[in-house]
Amino acid sequence: MEPEPDGANPGGYTLEDALQRRLTTIESGTYANSLATAVADFRDRVVGHTGFPMYDVDEDQCREYAHALHEAVREDELAASTTRTYYANFRAFLSWCVRDGIIDANPAERNRATDPLPKTEDDVDRQFWDPLVRQRFLRYMDGQVDRTLDDKTDHDRLQIMRDRALAYVIGLSGVRGAEILRDPDDERREGLRWSDVDLDRGILEVLGKSRERETAQLPTPAAERLERYRDQLEPEDDWPVFPTLHPSTLAQQLDVPGEDDRVDEARERGLSLPAMSIQAGRKAVRKHSEAAGLPPGDDEYLKLHGARRGLGDELYREKAELAQEVLRHKSVETTHKAYSDERTAQIREDVEDVLGLD
Repeated sequence: MEPEPDGANPGGYTLEDALQRRLTTIESGTYANSLATAVADFRDRVVGHTGFPMYDVDEDQCREYAHALHEAVREDELAASTTRTYYANFRAFLSWCVRDGIIDANPAERNRATDPLPKTEDDVDRQFWDPLVRQRFLRYMDGQVDRTLDDKTDHDRLQIMRDRALAYVIGLSGVRGAEILRDPDDERREGLRWSDVDLDRGILEVLGKSRERETAQLPTPAAERLERYRDQLEPEDDWPVFPTLHPSTLAQQLDVPGEDDRVDEARERGLSLPAMSIQAGRKAVRKHSEAAGLPPGDDEYLKLHGARRGLGDELYREKAELAQEVLRHKSVETTHKAYSDERTAQIREDVEDVLGLD
């Protein structure tokens, strides 16, 4: 039997009980999902188990949650704006619990609890790949591929060509990592497929932040590296552009025997390779940037989101409208949608002009 609130109700409700009670009062499915996500995130980061009593949620735990969210931004797990949304939704949930008599006061509203929260994305974690760093990193990746021609196996060569292609796409196209790599927590984000790539016109079709299909420009240097990598991979159209190539992972997920020939074996058996995850992409960029000694200074390694920010910053300084187009910040009007491919192809040419790409 559901406990009836009578003023504050110590011992009556768990987090899950209170959440279910709150969800019955919400008509918007989107807001309900957002609220449930925030409460679950608090539970997972701070409590660690289900059945936690609502009356035990206190200021120290809310502060601990804010600390955990700040750490999630530092580790590039979440954007700062996302963490602030999570905390705001959790705080709103507790405010409703006060109004419903489940708890006496909202500990998440106190300054001590909110102090550790990351600032907005414009104020914190602002790593940029500046033009020189981007150029040095891409040249380093070119050099790594060149070195595999003489002393590496076909599998090792394929892996470094994949990583170089990822660096060029992330560095020059303005796409987000989540738009081209697999997100284990989002079944729609399965990674960019070769059928989504038009190398001749320099266009990628991605699932944007809006969760609608969007086109992103692909400058010629990135398209050329992708093409060389594709020639080495020999993929089917439905294969992910950036698959995992770890031998043990391929063996486990595809049940393919052998050592270095698992990609060939998968192709012959009509199997698709598993897509590389966002976390794996971050690790690949981190590994190569650390080996290259980039970026110089206090930052330990290059981060995926820094590529998009750096590109946008450079373009904005030259042509603000172009930066907005490349980063896809504006809503797309009907006419723009009708001619999206043609418009994207022109954007690609403009990007190459600004960046001085051949």
